[in-house]
Amino acid sequence: MRDLPENIQRKLLAQGSYADAVFTLDNRRLYAAREAGVRVNTIWATPEDLSRINLDGRFSTDNSGNSIRVRCH
Repeated sequence: MRDLPENIQRKLLAQGSYADAVFTLDNRRLYAAREAGVRVNTIWATPEDLSRINLDGRFSTDNSGNSIRVRCH
């Protein structure tokens, strides 16, 4: 979490996250892997990766990401 911008860190801490938490930028991939019963390879996001993502639109959890809600459109 420490690599995320300060405003995003504050948002996550307010949601109940802790300072050493690790977050995913691709929940759909993790959900699909869990449903399929397979493991996934992971890589750390670089500062350049983070700068290309609209982080303000992410991390909308109300339970620190402990569970997910599948939205169908």
